[in-house]
Amino acid sequence: ESWSDARIDSLLPDPACQGAVCSPADGHAKMVYFSNPSAGKRLNMTIHASDDDGQHWPRAYHVYSGPSAYSDLVLPDRRHIGILFEAGVARSNEGIAFRIIDIDDIK
Repeated sequence: ESWSDARIDSLLPDPACQGAVCSPADGHAKMVYFSNPSAGKRLNMTIHASDDDGQHWPRAYHVYSGPSAYSDLVLPDRRHIGILFEAGVARSNEGIAFRIIDIDDIK
């Protein structure tokens, strides 16, 4: 219904690339997941996790170390997170990858 003022989160540097954000719709309103490649270059696709509504990001899961770019996230059930992302060997846009990750693996 409304948005709060936008702010830059220096804990989540981004190489000017589409990241993704999602939260469970089952009452865990403080849990937030974020995906993007590392800053500087489009490499190292990572999912970050916050249990305080995005104030801190203490947990992360390294999804793919090679060239990677745009991503999107989905929560198919309470125990897993899915990530769809651009990935390649020489360039980030050589293909599309999809992985299902156990949420407990995001440490």
